[in-house]
Amino acid sequence: MHEDATCNDLQEIITQAINEIKQEQGENFSLSKINLAELERRTGLSRSRLRRLKENNFIVTPHGRTGQKATATILTGYSGIIDGLLQKGVTNSSVCFERLQEAGYTGGLTTVKTYIADHRVFFVKYFSLKKASEFPFFSKGFSLPSAGIMHPCA
Repeated sequence: MHEDATCNDLQEIITQAINEIKQEQGENFSLSKINLAELERRTGLSRSRLRRLKENNFIVTPHGRTGQKATATILTGYSGIIDGLLQKGVTNSSVCFERLQEAGYTGGLTTVKTYIADHRVFFVKYFSLKKASEFPFFSKGFSLPSAGIMHPCA
């Protein structure tokens, strides 16, 4: 590895190692004939990964499914039940999981926890804005945005 490599950016590490090899070889350098074993020693990456990167001219690309979500999951058929529980203020994942199991849900607890974490903001009841003026901290310059977090008024 490089002694002066202070960044974890993979593209930057590869580029720096290739540039060092290029400086050492001078005019004889060819990116298509680069020694992958030497590049492996300098970067710490496996040769199989370097071969894959070499096919893309050593350009690091993100995974093909990055950011994509499944249209239908194991929880899809039970979202009405869990949404109803969230509307009632039930945000305990174990309680929601037990209720879903009673309805025939066969998935795992982690899936329920993820769903609750993603949807809790939409269902948790906060102070209504009509009643907000009744609380003393609003008269002291605090506002209540839609997310329910108090911020000082500017």
